Amino acid sequence: MKIYTKTGDTGTTSLYGGEITEKHSLRVDAYGTLDELQASVGFARALCEVSEVRQALKEIERQLILLMTEVSSSKLTVHMIKEDDVKRMEQEIDRLCSKGFGFSGFVLPGE
Repeated sequence: MKIYTKTGDTGTTSLYGGEITEKHSLRVDAYGTLDELQASVGFARALCEVSEVRQALKEIERQLILLMTEVSSSKLTVHMIKEDDVKRMEQEIDRLCSKGFGFSGFVLPGE
């Protein structure tokens, strides 16, 4: 799959599946935001020194790929993220929080 189309910029983009949509659509905004989230999670994973947290972040990245596929697809007939995936993530959050890796307050970015 090529990453360029050579068709110029008409303010539209193709979804996975071929449907054409406006670049300012909520769907395009949503998968763009998810892409930014995945980049941030990947950066956090690269900086993290705790193996089990790195592993949890890697799994989050994998789930985000599935979610982006679902959001960016016009012809997908099944959900990529299942209820079991959500439960497994919640269990992992609880497990890490019980070990002291939970929320401890808001921070300013860069500090």
